[in-house]
Amino acid sequence: MKRAHGCLFGVALMLVLVAPMFAAEGGGGIPPGTVITMQNWQQYRNFIPDGMIALFQGEYFFKFPPDIRIEIGPTSTWRVNAAYVQNTEKYAGQVKIVDLPDGEHTLSGYEAGRPFPNPSGPRKGWEILVDEWYRYVPYEICSTNGIPAYLVDRFGHMTTEEVKESYRRMGHIS
Repeated sequence: MKRAHGCLFGVALMLVLVAPMFAAEGGGGIPPGTVITMQNWQQYRNFIPDGMIALFQGEYFFKFPPDIRIEIGPTSTWRVNAAYVQNTEKYAGQVKIVDLPDGEHTLSGYEAGRPFPNPSGPRKGWEILVDEWYRYVPYEICSTNGIPAYLVDRFGHMTTEEVKESYRRMGHIS
C-alpha cells in the first residue's frame, strides 16, 4: 500500500503542474510556495482537477495519504518547437476530415504540425480533439523502479503488476 501512495503522490505532483492553467480560468491563482495538504485542499478546490479532488476526498480505494504535501511552484512558459510551427503553417491547409461509410470519421492529408490551427465549423469539436491527439508533446520517460498497476477482478481480488519502461515520443513535430 505504501508503494501505491508513492505512485499516487507522483501522479498528483504531475497533475499539480497544470494548476496554473486552472488558475487562469478561475480569475486568480495559487501563489508559488503554497503548500496544499489534506487540511487545506478544499480552499483550492476551484484550481484542482476532478481526479485529484476524488483522491483528496478519499472515498475510493485509491486516495492520498493523510500527510500529503503538494508545493506549488512558479508558472513556466513553454515554447513550441519552431519546426512544429513551420509544419503547421505548411501542412494544415491540406488536412481534411473524411466521413467513413459506417458513420465514423478519419483524417486525410496529415503530415506534421497542428492539423487544425483555427478549429471552426460544424466539426469544431472533432478538430479540437484531433489537435489534442497531434499536439506538440516531446518527452522521454524512463523508469527503473517499476510502475505498479493494481488489477481488481469482479470479486474484489487484487493483484499487482510492475512495469519498467523506456518510452520516447517525438512524433507530430516534423
